[in-house]
Amino acid sequence: MILIFGCNVSLFLIADPGGDSDGSGESSWLREDMSWSKWGFWTAHHLLYCSVYAFILVLPHTHLRDYLPARPSFYRYVGLLCANNFGLVIGSLMVGSKHVSGYCVYGVFAYLYGVCYPPLLYMTFLSEFFVDDDLELEHAYYSEMREAGYFDDIDFQR
Repeated sequence: MILIFGCNVSLFLIADPGGDSDGSGESSWLREDMSWSKWGFWTAHHLLYCSVYAFILVLPHTHLRDYLPARPSFYRYVGLLCANNFGLVIGSLMVGSKHVSGYCVYGVFAYLYGVCYPPLLYMTFLSEFFVDDDLELEHAYYSEMREAGYFDDIDFQR
């Protein structure tokens, strides 16, 4: 909030319809968008998330492993988010260093986050909750009834 409202740093692209104002071949809004103050914010933001995810990945190898879930899907989830945020850090560093190709890197990883996050979240935390247990229960009931001899007296040749 301090960076956005206090220092008046625009975090999103603001197009200037005036275009090339100083004859350098580069429009003023592109120079303003590639300023380090803006992309430094995004670098710090994604670097913070990347370091938190990396810390979670290291925790199972410490004495704090009892506080984390034992499911391997959780660690795949955290590892993928760590890798994605690392790609976002690289992209924002490139754009902040005035490499225009950083827009592509940042855009690809932002797109991957937006597209892959909901299915990843579902597969990690919700897929076991929505499993249809009725079929498994029917098989369990049938095998218990068969073991109890319930079907011994029934004539199946009708």
